[in-house]
Amino acid sequence: MPNKFCAVIPVYRHGETAGAVVRALAENGIPSVLVDDGNTGASKKALYAIKDEFPDADIVPLKKNGGKGAAVCAGLLRAHGLGYTHALQIDADGQHDSASISFFAKAAAKHPDDLICGLPAYDATASKSRETGRKITNFWVMLETLSTDIPDAMCGSRVYPLPYQWYNFYEFWKIQRENQQEGYNEKGI
Repeated sequence: MPNKFCAVIPVYRHGETAGAVVRALAENGIPSVLVDDGNTGASKKALYAIKDEFPDADIVPLKKNGGKGAAVCAGLLRAHGLGYTHALQIDADGQHDSASISFFAKAAAKHPDDLICGLPAYDATASKSRETGRKITNFWVMLETLSTDIPDAMCGSRVYPLPYQWYNFYEFWKIQRENQQEGYNEKGI
C-alpha cells in the first residue's frame, strides 16, 4: 500500500508564520493538519485565514493550550482519522528547514514502519537559552537511557507512521480531548 503523507503542525502563538509553512508543504504536494492549540487574537485569526488560501488544510481546534505534546497527539489522531498513513510533524514558527520536506517523505517511503527523526541544525543565530536548553535535555536523556546513542534529543521534525504509532497516543489524547473540545464550533471560536 502506498504511503498517504501529510504534515501535522501544532500552532500556538505562531498563526502569523504558519501560512508560510503550509505553503512550503503544499509546494511539495503535502496537505496540512494544523492544530489550534488555544490561540487567541491575531494568531488565531491568521491561523484560520490559512483555510482561505489552502482549503484542503484541516484545523483541529483546542479550547485551551495543552502544550506541544497534546497538540501533536491531536494532530496525529486527526491525520489517522482522515486516512493518512504518515505524518510529518513540523513546527509553525518556520524554524524547521522546508528543504528537508522531500527528504522526510522519501525516508518514510523507504522505511514505512519506522519513526523518522531529524537532527536540528543550529547556526550562530540560535539563542543562548535554546542552546542551553538543548544541552540540559541531552544530559537528561543520556542519564535516563544510560546511553550516548541519541546524538541530539531535540530532534526537530519527525515522521510518524500512523498505523503503528497513533495507538500510543490515544489514551493520553482521549483525556485531553474530553477536557478541551467541549462547546467548540468548527472554527474553534
